[in-house]
Amino acid sequence: MKIEGKHIFSVFEISSFIKENIEANPYFSNVLLKGEISNFSFSHGKHMYFSLKDEQALIKAVMFSYDNTKLNFLPKDGDEVIVQGDVRVYLKTGIYQIVVHQMEEVGAGKKLQALEALKRKLFIEGLFDESKKMKIKEIPSNIALICAPKSAALKDLIFNINRRYPLVDIYVFPSLVQGEDAPKSLIKALDKAYHFLPQIDTIIVARGGGSSEDLDAFNDEALVRFAAKRNIPLISAVGHEIDLSLLDLVSDVRVSTPTAAAEKAVPDKEDILFDLDQKRNLLTKNIQNRILKLKYQISSYKNLDFFKAPESMYVKTLAKLDNLKTTIVNLMHYRLDKIKTTLNNYRLRLEASHPKQVLKRGFAIVESKDSLITSVKNVKMKDTLRITLKDGTLISEVVRKE
Repeated sequence: MKIEGKHIFSVFEISSFIKENIEANPYFSNVLLKGEISNFSFSHGKHMYFSLKDEQALIKAVMFSYDNTKLNFLPKDGDEVIVQGDVRVYLKTGIYQIVVHQMEEVGAGKKLQALEALKRKLFIEGLFDESKKMKIKEIPSNIALICAPKSAALKDLIFNINRRYPLVDIYVFPSLVQGEDAPKSLIKALDKAYHFLPQIDTIIVARGGGSSEDLDAFNDEALVRFAAKRNIPLISAVGHEIDLSLLDLVSDVRVSTPTAAAEKAVPDKEDILFDLDQKRNLLTKNIQNRILKLKYQISSYKNLDFFKAPESMYVKTLAKLDNLKTTIVNLMHYRLDKIKTTLNNYRLRLEASHPKQVLKRGFAIVESKDSLITSVKNVKMKDTLRITLKDGTLISEVVRKE
């Protein structure tokens, strides 16, 4: 097919053309290449996949099992190596790479050495202590997202947070996530989140996929120190499972993907609904058991004599009252009789001691001018005395005292 005299290539045609021209060129065969290893992975202990980089560029590399079994060391990120291999083009992805046949270790990369030194320094200072980790709020009201605007990570977070727990309010603080200006941009976004009102419950710092070189911003010392001063729980989702940044170490929770960050930040509404159903069922069961218990109690009350014959209650009570009345009356009579007997005894004693009773026994009462005479000393000769006997009174004159 031609448009204006020009041939239209298919993707396969152009990729094949590039592949053939590169792989047929002796310049790209059996080349020696020096660089620093990054993004290293050892697939199932067979093929090694990694990147080789210098300060200006990066190339993908693979070392198949039949070649890497000859190595006398296990490569890792940061190793500086010299490799020998062929530059090849992988048609399915259109990516060129070097197929490594031999590899020699030169030494640890300067960049990785510096990063390890910073990590040790911050570790000694206690920035990564587990005791300083904050607990993520189980039911948050407000969440802050710090990531690149319009990024896949941002879309992923918003989608999964709303899917799991749509009641939470989401606040986005856009920031650069790679490049020289990224650390300052991230610090600025964190500062806004720290002082944002209403109070933020959880902060998520996230980025999408990328190579380990894209993690440089999250290894910045100033950023890590600023994140360590937070008073809000921080979730870091800036790398894949095999990548680990200093921000990951200082954060309260580290996950490998934005989706995992959403799962850590908010509960799943399905779990909440399930829990509510369980509690509702338990409450319903408890209420039903309570009702059954009350029914049993009512049934047992129905069999009581009171409910079978209500009059039995006051009949028995009346009988008790009659018995009590009889007892009280008997006690009163007994008490009255006792009192009467006591009074009669007092009466008899009083009567026995009455002067008239004494007179009946032959005694007399002698008075002089209305004074009772109890001794002859109180009487003078020729005094007139009044002598009272049981049946009368005598008036006499004292003629002699003996």
